[in-house]
Amino acid sequence: MLNRILKKKFLTSITVMFILVAIYLVSNNSVDFKQELSYVQSDVAVSNIYLLDGYQFVSLTNIALAQESVESKAREIIDILIQDGPGENKIPSGFKSLINPDTTLKSLKFEDNILKLDFSKDLFDTKDEYEVKILEALVYSLTSIEKVKGIEVYIDGKLLEELPKSKLKLPKVLDKSFGINKDFAVSSLDNVSQITVYYINKYNDSYYYVPVTRYINNTSEKVNVIIDELRDNNFYLTGLMSFMNSDVNLIDSSIENDEMTLSFNKNLYSDQDSKEVLKEVIKSINLSVEATYGIDAISYVVEDEPLNFN
Repeated sequence: MLNRILKKKFLTSITVMFILVAIYLVSNNSVDFKQELSYVQSDVAVSNIYLLDGYQFVSLTNIALAQESVESKAREIIDILIQDGPGENKIPSGFKSLINPDTTLKSLKFEDNILKLDFSKDLFDTKDEYEVKILEALVYSLTSIEKVKGIEVYIDGKLLEELPKSKLKLPKVLDKSFGINKDFAVSSLDNVSQITVYYINKYNDSYYYVPVTRYINNTSEKVNVIIDELRDNNFYLTGLMSFMNSDVNLIDSSIENDEMTLSFNKNLYSDQDSKEVLKEVIKSINLSVEATYGIDAISYVVEDEPLNFN
């Protein structure tokens, strides 16, 4: 009954010759992009990384990484996030990194589930509109590594307490509550709720996921708001989509032992005879719940019947 989001999907080769890694959106509940990448190491794993798409959204892609320590994975991800860095060849078509190519990662430490990163002052030597997006890409990419709960950013050894251009004040530890692709749809400062919803976008003939953190005046349970957003056909941002039927109804939700159980009506099925659910719908829900609640264990029930994933 349990479906864990962001399942790792391993690709192996039978020789040490170059392999083709076909990954953009990964997991048993996702749509895959295809990209040619060359490796001489056959033992590879997949990690989420957030890059800028052609619509200026910080978007979810997946990159093959060596199966090593948290620190090694973090360094490899940062190499990809730096423009013209050593990981440049791993960036999928249609996406780009954001960090100034002159930026240097001076040190990296992993302590008490927090990554402490010390960059050179070049980190925010970029366009004004990319300043926040750089932090969003760092936070969401690095907290996708197992065990990493947040990051601390230092510039030349000094804790980053505000962004240099916008003067936005920052907490010491940045996690997914920092938000991504932020959208402020509030009419007052009363009853403001923050949710992150993963929509779908398209590049050429392939789909990928775009997270949007929305700030809205709504006191409803956040998972209810997420489902309402995903089933709404009137999207407020051009190009973003959801494959969820508009008549899907979330009947009940509960959290116990860090596992969320969601109960739906039968309209969650894309085909009620075969009782199939679109994997894109499940992945959108999973990613949205994980980003909003910090929960990555979700069970599904449809008309009192557990939904099983094979």
